Parts: sequence; structure tokens; C-alpha cells
Amino acid sequence: MSDPKKTQLDEIIARHTHHYMTDMGAMPEALLQLAEYAPEAFDAYSSLRTALLKSDADGAALPLKIKHLILVVLDAIRDEPIGIINHTRAAMMAGLTRAELVEGLLLGIIVYGTPAWGKVGRKAVDFAVTYEKELAAKAAKAAKAKAAKAPKDAKAAKPAKAVKKAAKVK
Repeated sequence: MSDPKKTQLDEIIARHTHHYMTDMGAMPEALLQLAEYAPEAFDAYSSLRTALLKSDADGAALPLKIKHLILVVLDAIRDEPIGIINHTRAAMMAGLTRAELVEGLLLGIIVYGTPAWGKVGRKAVDFAVTYEKELAAKAAKAAKAKAAKAPKDAKAAKPAKAVKKAAKVK
């Protein structure tokens, strides 16, 4: 027999997993714990989050990268080191550049002073540098795998086409 509470928890997590995976690349550990200890609160929070973090493709006025940039700046002001990494990743997944990240974080100084940069803001940029390298490595690996999968006769066929073309020119 299955445990009905576990089944309910699994259903709640499953309902929201797609949002977290596509929006942030992972389900934050704190939210997994919230789901475990307070499934209804997790469900309500995740529903609200999904509604607020719609993309511009889904009719939102602000692009998703800007929404996450705002959350990054708020995390910097509130000294939230985990949130700032999660939202930096999400913003970059949505297309935010490192230059945009830095500019947004510097705006936090107006509201909160240099601690907005010095405590955790700069850590978001450090993460962004590492994440850019990770994305570049993944892209290079994918390109290499794609090139390796290309049919070998397609590579050999190109010179044959060139020979046929040259023969027609004569």
C-alpha cells in the first residue's frame, strides 16, 4: 500500500517541477524542504511564483531575464547568497548578459549602499563568470558530438560534388 501523504507530496512536486527546471535549471533545495514539511504552502508559493514569473512570450510585460535581474538585486540588498545564485542562473538562462547583471547590481548600491555589491552582489558576478564557462564548455561538447554524428559519406560527398561541378564548367 502506498502512503497517501507521500503520493500527495509527489503530485504537488510533479505539478511544479517543470516550472523550476525550465526557469531555474533545478528545484532549489529550500523549496524541496518546504514541499516536504509544508506541501500546501509549497503548492501555494509555487503557483504564485509561476504566475509572477511568466515570460514575455506568455504575455508578461517584463522579459523574464529582467524579472530575475530584479530578484538578483533584491537578493543582493537582502544579503541572500543562495537566492542570488539561483536567480543569476535563471536570469542567464533567460538571456541576461554579464554586463546587464553588473549594471543591475550596481543600481542596488543606490538603495542599500556598497554592501549590496560587497556582501553578495559580487558573488553573483563570480558565479556568472563560472556559469558562462560551463555553458561554453557544454556548447563546445554538443558541437563536437554533432560533428561526430554527421554522416561520413556526407563529408566524402562534398568533394565529389565539386568534381562534378568542375567537369560541367569545362
